[in-house]
Amino acid sequence: MPLLYAQIVPLGAPIDREMTYSVPDDLRETLQLGSRVLIPFGVRWLTGIVVGQSNTIDFAPDRVKAIGQILDPYPLIEPHLIKLCQWIAQYYVCNPSEVFSAALPAGIHLDSGRHVALNEQAEIPKGLLSKRQADVVTCLTELESASIKQLERRLGKQGIQSAVHGLIQRGLLNAFQKMDAPRVKTKTERIAELVPNDPRWFELELPKITT
Repeated sequence: MPLLYAQIVPLGAPIDREMTYSVPDDLRETLQLGSRVLIPFGVRWLTGIVVGQSNTIDFAPDRVKAIGQILDPYPLIEPHLIKLCQWIAQYYVCNPSEVFSAALPAGIHLDSGRHVALNEQAEIPKGLLSKRQADVVTCLTELESASIKQLERRLGKQGIQSAVHGLIQRGLLNAFQKMDAPRVKTKTERIAELVPNDPRWFELELPKITT
């Protein structure tokens, strides 16, 4: 029988327990212990690790959110390592999220952050914006959308958050959640390979081998 619910440890979340999520019909045949999944967490989306599965829960099903996506074709962490991480969290009374994050490669978890963009339906009132608000509007005209951190890196931190808040309140900006890019990339190496049957090999003076 396909499993209906999964116990998940959200990575990077300030919560000291595992959370229960429902498993959508299209994921029930492929979800496994140790799978890395994308889950809703408040108004954000986080990466989580499946640490348990069940067909029943002891609270109302309408309180349970659904898993959004399985991120890898195979489980990221094996069952014996899941048990070890759970034991460490219980024995040392620490956050399961911190334990599992420490057991996995750094930077693998995805996270959503608050982004803003110009409201295309609103007319920007020229001359009625503060300098920092005008800076934000100019920057977003170039970038189309950006997170608060991106705006602060470009424009400096001072006054940016209050400028963005004021523009949102006036209906000039739209705020939304957007997945941030993962902080890890595929590592590549340069490899040298001998070219067979190259006539230049015969021009080399190789050391003599004594027997």
